[in-house]
Amino acid sequence: FPVTIASPEYAACFEDRFNVLNPTLAGREVVDIGAKSGVFSIFAEKNGTSKVHAIDPFTHNLQETEFNNSLARTSRIITVQRFAGEKTHRQLNYLKSKYYENSEQIDSEYWKIPEITLAEVSQLITTDNALLKLDCDGTELSFLSTAQSCDFAKFSQIVVITHPNAIPLPGHKGLLESVFIKNNYRLVTTAAFDCSSVIMTWNKIK
Repeated sequence: FPVTIASPEYAACFEDRFNVLNPTLAGREVVDIGAKSGVFSIFAEKNGTSKVHAIDPFTHNLQETEFNNSLARTSRIITVQRFAGEKTHRQLNYLKSKYYENSEQIDSEYWKIPEITLAEVSQLITTDNALLKLDCDGTELSFLSTAQSCDFAKFSQIVVITHPNAIPLPGHKGLLESVFIKNNYRLVTTAAFDCSSVIMTWNKIK
């Protein structure tokens, strides 16, 4: 750490993935839940977003985001340390095995991180045309399914990155889709994000 985006090849790799979404970001507010090293947040600002709320539970991820923000000379990215969704031992073990070498640090921090709801995220937004990006490493369903319909009102587009091979949950895909359909969204794009992840774009039906 930190993982920098100084390499043009590294940045281009992620931009190619996000460009699959063909998002219209100019002038919109963006919430980046699961910001990690801040790549999507920086991509969003570079493409004209008015403000980005980069939310991640872990201190060292936010340190990476802030370091990369300084490299990219961003000015409209606000970092927020919160946990989205339900904390589980299963997810904790997955995070330690995939991302983090310092398991003791994650063990001590994971259960203490304040949680955030979609209603609280919505309060950060001042417009009704915001984009919400979710990369919660398995907690996206618990985060979204506990929200009220009114909590979705400000988000005209939601991008979800799921990890079905990493955290297999029975019926996860169908349950997640039912949450979007119930709240008047339609699926417009599905694409492979990497070898074990899928990225989906849902647009609000007007």
